[in-house]
Amino acid sequence: MIACSALTNGACVKRIPLYFRCDRDDVEFATETVHIWPTGFLMRSQTRLVLGTLLLLRLHVPIEISGSPFREMRSKGRIVAEQRLDDGTMGYTVEIQQAEPRRKPTPGLLGIDT
Repeated sequence: MIACSALTNGACVKRIPLYFRCDRDDVEFATETVHIWPTGFLMRSQTRLVLGTLLLLRLHVPIEISGSPFREMRSKGRIVAEQRLDDGTMGYTVEIQQAEPRRKPTPGLLGIDT
């Protein structure tokens, strides 16, 4: 559920699935966002992370934000702050640094030729 009046109004409380890897690491962690805004988000993590770390991100963006029911966003982000959340876990503020461009359909896939 979205608990904000408008996305353009700053931060929005939204729990969406998030998968991340630290740059140059093969281990992928699953977590969720706590707050999101146009340039980044706050996420919770059971794993201790270091400020300044570059993250490779996969977010399953809901239709209210993406306009598409099946939108996965891939991007890079950097941890810029940390804080202890109400449930005792650590929260990390991540600034989006590079979003992956939308992919064009590949010719020949699903029997479609262009």
